[in-house]
Amino acid sequence: MFCGFCERYACEHYAKASPQTIVLPKLLAMPNYELRTNCQVLRINLDSTGKKATGVTYADGSGREFEQAAELVLVTAFPLNNVRMLLLSGIGKPYDPKTGEGVVGRNYSYQTTGGATVFMDESININPFMASGANGTMIDDFSGDNIDHGRLGFIGGQYVGAIMTNGRPIEFIRRHRTLPSGGSNGNRQSRGTTITRSSSSSTGHQPLAG
Repeated sequence: MFCGFCERYACEHYAKASPQTIVLPKLLAMPNYELRTNCQVLRINLDSTGKKATGVTYADGSGREFEQAAELVLVTAFPLNNVRMLLLSGIGKPYDPKTGEGVVGRNYSYQTTGGATVFMDESININPFMASGANGTMIDDFSGDNIDHGRLGFIGGQYVGAIMTNGRPIEFIRRHRTLPSGGSNGNRQSRGTTITRSSSSSTGHQPLAG
């Protein structure tokens, strides 16, 4: 099922194989599981040796801090916040790009993007609601670790894809610089650009250090 708004977030129709659909219902049925929303982990707590995690300290939606003991702590907040959490918790040796010493944060990369928007004639209708990200086609042959960069003078790479990630009502609108910036006429013309424009973008990974 593709409703035109299928992308990076949970599906209200439970049609995606996301944790909201396949994991959370099973966990909520367990008597020893509790879901605590609006909470932010501040740091991972360690034992006296500094080598074993004993739980976490977190803040709830009101800013109150709590300690939660645990036999197992999972660090699953993706690269940026994983590195941040390890640094805040004093786990591992921070990477120093000047000396090359340390491991936490080493070889961290950032995803960079760029592109252009093409505005079509009003007679051309590019319907952004016809597909979703799940219907995309991608060629990954030129990604960072798939080719020999020895003679190219650069590292990294990117994929080639044809992906329509739907037409979000506000974000998908792109205003041409010659259109009015406000008023009812400007609003009507802005809505037109939702279905008469197409975008081409590129993405890659830029190593920040290491």
